Amino acid sequence: MKWILVILLSVGTKICACEAVAQDEKIKGVPFAHYGTEKMIYDLRMGPQALWYKDVIYIVYQADRSKNIGNPHIISYDTKREKWSESVQVGTVPKYDHHYAPILWLDQDRYFHILYQCHGGGGIHVVSEYRESITSWKKSKAITTSISYPKIVPVSNRRIMLYHRVFGHMGYWTYLLSDDGGYTWERPSKPVVDFDQNPQQALDPWAGTYHSVRADAQDENLHIGFVYKDDSDKPNPRYQSSLGKDKRYNLYYLRLNIDTGNIYTIKGEKLDIPLTRAAAEQCKVLDSEYRITNMPSIESDHE
Repeated sequence: MKWILVILLSVGTKICACEAVAQDEKIKGVPFAHYGTEKMIYDLRMGPQALWYKDVIYIVYQADRSKNIGNPHIISYDTKREKWSESVQVGTVPKYDHHYAPILWLDQDRYFHILYQCHGGGGIHVVSEYRESITSWKKSKAITTSISYPKIVPVSNRRIMLYHRVFGHMGYWTYLLSDDGGYTWERPSKPVVDFDQNPQQALDPWAGTYHSVRADAQDENLHIGFVYKDDSDKPNPRYQSSLGKDKRYNLYYLRLNIDTGNIYTIKGEKLDIPLTRAAAEQCKVLDSEYRITNMPSIESDHE
């Protein structure tokens, strides 16, 4: 079994995308929603934040007309009729936090699920009251006690995986599996990555990670790209200055076999679970030499 992996990483610079100017000046962009807050749609650590189903695109986002607090909303776009629906607010949050951004999935019985307000706590889980409808929502049972950066991934045997971090910066990364569309979940006995466990060097107790994931074509393996985060107050050795929250370095790759729970390097070497900072040296595919990196985008081309 062979994979070709493409991992895009921003290293010590800003990457800007250029947008072509439309030849016809009458063609203008139309906003799909209003009153969006900062990070209205969050970054690649969380998702999905949009789904395509029966030629309709469903999008979840943060917005609020009066307090700029970022409550969770959903809206849809009918691609055949080229028409947006009315937006629907599905809940409220106690304060603004871009980590509270909602994510979305559809279960086997065609009910929509939204999870939001995930930053250390268990988040809020709501389910549509009617099949294939976003007009009305009801609260569902809590998924677990601590979730940050939730990512829903369809996997083999009609299951879904929720990959996420537990606790804060010094927490660990793990996953949950559900075979009923997201109502009940099972967790593995050990986390996947926990950089501050079994410290070997001075900064190990302050070592965290940030992850991006993607399943392979057979939904049997999870490809994981991640960076190391130094959460100590020590200055950056290259620049000899404090970089605050921006001390993210290097690039690592890990493969998780979903059925067995085993983890492997890019060369197929099996590793102990959880992966610590010292053991992760075997997974390092780029040493940034203390240049700043950020969360990678990962894609898999299966052969």
